[in-house]
Amino acid sequence: MARILLGWELGNGIGYARRLAAIADRLMEAGHEPVLALREPKALPDPTHPVLQAPLVVGRLRPGTRGFVPAGFTDLIAVNGFGSHDHLLELVAGWQAVLDEARPDLVIAEYAPVLVMAAWRRIATVLIGTPYLVPPAEGPWFPERPGIRPYANQRALLEVMRRAQAARGGPLPDRLTQPFSEAVRVVYGVPELDPWTRERREQLNGLWEPAAPAGPPASPRLFAYLTPQAPAFAAAAEGLARAGVPGEAFIPGCPDRLAAVLGAGGVELLREPPALAEAVGRASLVFHHGGMDTAQTALALGRPQLILPRYLDQRLTGDALAALGVGILHMRASATAETVAQALRRLAGDATMAARASLRATLIRRRGIGDALGSSVAAARHALSDVRPLTANVPISGG
Repeated sequence: MARILLGWELGNGIGYARRLAAIADRLMEAGHEPVLALREPKALPDPTHPVLQAPLVVGRLRPGTRGFVPAGFTDLIAVNGFGSHDHLLELVAGWQAVLDEARPDLVIAEYAPVLVMAAWRRIATVLIGTPYLVPPAEGPWFPERPGIRPYANQRALLEVMRRAQAARGGPLPDRLTQPFSEAVRVVYGVPELDPWTRERREQLNGLWEPAAPAGPPASPRLFAYLTPQAPAFAAAAEGLARAGVPGEAFIPGCPDRLAAVLGAGGVELLREPPALAEAVGRASLVFHHGGMDTAQTALALGRPQLILPRYLDQRLTGDALAALGVGILHMRASATAETVAQALRRLAGDATMAARASLRATLIRRRGIGDALGSSVAAARHALSDVRPLTANVPISGG
């Protein structure tokens, strides 16, 4: 029996915690002892495994920075610890304290770059995540999006990493990508939504969990997954109520008064997180912020999507869906209750987009939709045994 630490460091929402908990459940069934270290422990209201508080990362921008548009993963980690030696050393020390308490034989990390570095060459590590957050790492530097001026200098970040590692007596990386390339990597997603698909040489592992094919309902019906923390939430919620398209909505922390407004508009508020594939399968269209799990599940089930992004990676997902002709990207700057309602009505009545979404789902299924949860568990077993496991997962080419 092995003791396994599953850590989440950056990012918002409940998805990170739920994915790590799902891996922990399967590893416990196999006789292992999982411990979770979560950025937001309350993301799991009824945990079945021990939960530790992950180090809290407070992002830092350089003084005078106006706006922040990351060119890639490097910019994300630069503002979240890797931008300065003292900040990084403080966060590494925080993770080291967690590692000392948990004493794991294996680390599984999702969007936890400092944890990956803290464990590098000391504890076997499995790195999981979406294509945007687990970019290609074969070369010395991470890829960057063309046309965007990088916020961070990658050579400077490498020097920050080396100084922090030297201060704690750890191994010194020769490449910025080294700790991330030497982990066992499970990138979940589909090539259609991978912003680094041209650079990527490794295989993607498809959907987090297989989703059974489901035909759309006979009449328009939506599923919405929104958060009150989104800047355009008020417009999104009112537009959802005005649209006149019945369905279901999951809105964590939704005020009771809004539930009544949605109900009057024919939208049932779900109080507990639904089984995603089932909720999407009951709908003919999906409205959300662009999270990868929801986007790829809707894509694989052939459901058109309306995306109202909060972050850049979600905008990239919306751009990709729009380019495929299976979604609408609605930027928050122009979002009003009426524009959101109009977009939902348009999506509900667009037979051409529905047909394109159905065709895309057929193509994805012919290629194989994968099982990233199963792949993550298999990767953990492989890392523990150093023997390549057999798995029924069908990898999805990222090229």
